[in-house]
Amino acid sequence: MKTRTRTFNFASPWGWALSGLALIAFLWLVVVALGGLGFRFDPFDLTRKRADRAEDRAVIATLDAGARAREVAGEQDTTRRVEATRDQVRQAQVVAADFITQARAAPDANQPLDPDRLDRLRGADERLCRIRPAVCPADAAPAGDAGDR
Repeated sequence: MKTRTRTFNFASPWGWALSGLALIAFLWLVVVALGGLGFRFDPFDLTRKRADRAEDRAVIATLDAGARAREVAGEQDTTRRVEATRDQVRQAQVVAADFITQARAAPDANQPLDPDRLDRLRGADERLCRIRPAVCPADAAPAGDAGDR
């Protein structure tokens, strides 16, 4: 028994460790009891920091959702514009095909053009190419005799 009292008295190192653990347990019980009564112990203000992080994530999520909505709207607008352009190209191809058919069926289709008329057509063609250069081929053949074309 003497060994045990000598080991666990408060003057020994084991006694100091045991009394420290008892003090920590007591303080923990006091904090839990006060928390049960409605007191909050938050010395590092962790609750506010968590709330701030949650609010920041909510703002970021809202901005991301807005960006995704704008992306979808832009994609739909692009699709609509591409379809409209394709319709215009199809309509232009139909008009060009009709014009080619009528030009080939004309009675003077295989006769050389009058030089004045040829100059007027060439001038009109150049004006159209200046307005929309992407439509004109880079190596356009000079307009001359219609021939079999």
